[in-house]
Amino acid sequence: MSKIERVQPDLKFVQKIVDNGGGSVKRCFQCATCSVVCTLSPKDKPFPRKEMLWAQWGLKDRLIGDPDIWLCHHCGDCTVHCPRGAKPGETLQAVRASVISELSFPKVLAEALNRPKLFPALLLMPMLLLGVTMWEAGTLKAHPGPIVWGNLLPHSVFFEGMFMLLMGWSVIAGGVGVYRQWSHMKRMYPPAADAKTLPVGAALVQALKELTLHSRFKSCGQNNARAYAHMLTIFGFVAAMVTAGGAAILEKAFHIPPPLPNPDVVPWAYWAGVFFKVLGILGAVGLLGGSAWLINRRMTNQDEVGDSSFFDWAFLGVLFATGLTGSLTYLVRLSDNAALAYPVYFVHLSLVAFLLSTIAYTKFAHVFYRTAAMTYALHIGRTVEEVCPALPAPPTRQALPQHIS
Repeated sequence: MSKIERVQPDLKFVQKIVDNGGGSVKRCFQCATCSVVCTLSPKDKPFPRKEMLWAQWGLKDRLIGDPDIWLCHHCGDCTVHCPRGAKPGETLQAVRASVISELSFPKVLAEALNRPKLFPALLLMPMLLLGVTMWEAGTLKAHPGPIVWGNLLPHSVFFEGMFMLLMGWSVIAGGVGVYRQWSHMKRMYPPAADAKTLPVGAALVQALKELTLHSRFKSCGQNNARAYAHMLTIFGFVAAMVTAGGAAILEKAFHIPPPLPNPDVVPWAYWAGVFFKVLGILGAVGLLGGSAWLINRRMTNQDEVGDSSFFDWAFLGVLFATGLTGSLTYLVRLSDNAALAYPVYFVHLSLVAFLLSTIAYTKFAHVFYRTAAMTYALHIGRTVEEVCPALPAPPTRQALPQHIS
């Protein structure tokens, strides 16, 4: 006789999923069409059918420890084939947003960032912090003469240490979240005795390879184009980070002042400056173009992309604004318009500070949790043995009335 298990529904967690865009989960009646059409779902305990049931019942402990919610790439194949319009892709997207807040350290910060009423105030906090510190340093004022960013943000232990502290905090907070996630995954999915396991290190290397190449993302059918927009955005962000770090190293370690490339330095330093300049321009194009592409698809291709929540829009908006202000900073400096250059640079720095300090609490946290989930899945042998071609979308049918649940 099988063991009887008492479930403990969490109605607050159900409401959190609904608030994050998963309200259509109530339409699901467990036909398993979603699990059948998903090209990424393993044959053993496939997703997203079980996740739809757990979300309906508010089984938070199971969803938090479920690596499958992160193996889903929200391609939309399950959503377009669902006969009830339950939108499994959107539901899992809402579950991920809800799980991020549950794993976050501290949890209250993640929940505050996902509340539209509080988000503007939190967005302005880095601007206020930078403004006060620059005012104390006497640099928050008009600076006549050639545009030198150091006039506004002088290189010092305090200013550079602040950005390093923000980044370090995000890494620590993300590490705490991953530790919690890993513990829950071990509870939910302990390795089977006959599983083809991988050492954690080898599994991490394989997961990073798949994430970098977007190999699973590209197997999606309905929303395949988003993989390339996603790759472009990631490349742009990484390139911008490398450029900023490289320029700082050249200046602090080798005493090569900006702007780059500097013609008054030794040849190797000049060509290093050329490299970082080109990389920075390409990064700006990637970040701005990729995020704009993602925003445009969410606005104009809702049938393919699915519904979007505040959790999605807030992150994409800040990412696009960061790329836009960074590009404008470069262009305005070329025009030698100091009256406009310093304010634009100030806004750009504020957005960068916000991004760095909230990585572990917004949709950016995917970089931690999806990597950990894919690593754990490969570690315990929970993989797709063969990725099948995606099924074509079914004929368009009349949408169900909104009142049907």
